[in-house]
Amino acid sequence: MIPIRRNGRTPGRGGSNYAAFKLEEDWKRLPVTKSGRVSSDDYWERITHFLERVVPVAKQCEVKMACHPYDPPGLPFGYQGADNWDSPSVFEAIKRYEAIVDSPYNGFQLCLGTTAEGLKHPSSEILPIVEYLGRRGKSIRSTCATSAVACSILRRFILMKE
Repeated sequence: MIPIRRNGRTPGRGGSNYAAFKLEEDWKRLPVTKSGRVSSDDYWERITHFLERVVPVAKQCEVKMACHPYDPPGLPFGYQGADNWDSPSVFEAIKRYEAIVDSPYNGFQLCLGTTAEGLKHPSSEILPIVEYLGRRGKSIRSTCATSAVACSILRRFILMKE
């Protein structure tokens, strides 16, 4: 629908810099993408259509599908004409997405960095997402877990599972 957006650079460790995104103040004036206007209902209809057809084939082939959170997460409804699947609540969207086809072959590549960017209080909101997906046997593949907070959350979850 909308490509992964980057519109700036931010300084990183060791003199490096990274591509970054900051919501434009005039985001409502940005052009609609080539997909045209995509409402929340349209988005979920397309996701459902895709998952209902792909997940059974993935199961037959023993391939676990993993959805990466939208990057950047939580864009406002109507951003470049689309109401993204993870707006306004990342956690509620994850629950809805995985419930469409409840299968261990329909999981998530849970990028903690991206997910955290979409949460109001990441230090207290990420762990419930990890716990929810872990307890449901989803194929959680955590990436971007370089921050101290993300690592401690993962450690806590792993220790709870033992």
